Amino acid sequence: MAFEFAETLNRNAFLCANHFGDFAFAELNASCTQFKKPKWESSNSPVSTMSLNPLENLVFAAGDHEGYLKIWSLVDEKLTLKSEKKEVHQGQVLRCLWASSNEIFSLGFDDTFKVSDVNSLTNTYFMYFKDSMALTMDYSSSKRVLLTGHINGAIRMFDDQTRNKTTQKVFKSHSSFISSVKWNPTNEHVFISADGSGKIKVWDIRADFPVYTIEGSKDDKIYDLAWIGEKHFCSGDANGLLVKHAFV
Repeated sequence: MAFEFAETLNRNAFLCANHFGDFAFAELNASCTQFKKPKWESSNSPVSTMSLNPLENLVFAAGDHEGYLKIWSLVDEKLTLKSEKKEVHQGQVLRCLWASSNEIFSLGFDDTFKVSDVNSLTNTYFMYFKDSMALTMDYSSSKRVLLTGHINGAIRMFDDQTRNKTTQKVFKSHSSFISSVKWNPTNEHVFISADGSGKIKVWDIRADFPVYTIEGSKDDKIYDLAWIGEKHFCSGDANGLLVKHAFV
């Protein structure tokens, strides 16, 4: 139902959750070929999104179907709840993202984007998408630019430095809802996006139209995308197929 993989400081960490409220934290070896023993925990509500703190090895945020946002850490080989906040969103937390050392971003089924303080989990900033719900997002910490992918197929870009709630640019090419959007880890001008019809698009923010479009089957919804360096990325679809894509 939800998963996350990231390299945090000197460790490779993996998070996953199922439909029943169970979730797990596991570490991988340096070559990412073997898991250490996973640590399991249960939640009263299904966990819909998780995000690792990139600046700490064993800390992550989790959002659930009831609008809770929680901070967990691995202490003495056991998952421990550090803090929680109810009704961060009215309804399901669709996506959470550990944006910096002191802020967590989240999208909710209530059509809002919110910024929460890491220590208190109180809301410090929000945007209301009254015209089209945002389903996914990604953040460039180097550029301090936010991308949001919407149910109508649009992708919006916001300047996080000013936070004036004005859309900086809109990218339109998808004809179905956006399921994933990811910044390139080394090229700050490039990002990729996927939609519910199976299409993947490669964008340069300096252009108005996608650089490439990869056509998929309409029955093979793309669930997520992940970069592997600057010129390679993977996509995972509804049939469980993992595909590696490369720029040549």
